[in-house]
Amino acid sequence: MLNKKGQALIEFIIILPIFLILVMGIFDFGNIMYQRYKLENSVDYISELYENDIQDNLKIYLENNSIEMYTKLEEDYAVLELNKKVDVITPGLNLILGDEIVLKTSKVIYEG
Repeated sequence: MLNKKGQALIEFIIILPIFLILVMGIFDFGNIMYQRYKLENSVDYISELYENDIQDNLKIYLENNSIEMYTKLEEDYAVLELNKKVDVITPGLNLILGDEIVLKTSKVIYEG
C-alpha cells in the first residue's frame, strides 16, 4: 500500500513543474495577444490625435501606454508605426522567444 502512495507522489512531483510551465506559457501568450489587440485598437485613436495635431494628448497617451511612435512623411501621406515591448516571463519560453517581444502595427494617413 505504501508503495502506491509514494509512487503517486513522485509522479506528481515530476509532472508539476511541466504543468506550471505550460500554464505560465498560456498566460504569456494570452498577455501578448491582449497587448497586440490593444495596440491595434490604439492606432486609430493615435492617428486621430496626429491628424488633428493634438500633440500634448498624443504624447501623454504614448507615455501612459508605453508605445513608441515613428512617423515617415511622404508627399501626400504619412505612415505611423507603433511599437510596444512586451516582457516574456515564462522560464524556457523566454529562451525561445527572447526576454522581450516587440509588437508592431502601422497606419497610413492621407494628408492631401
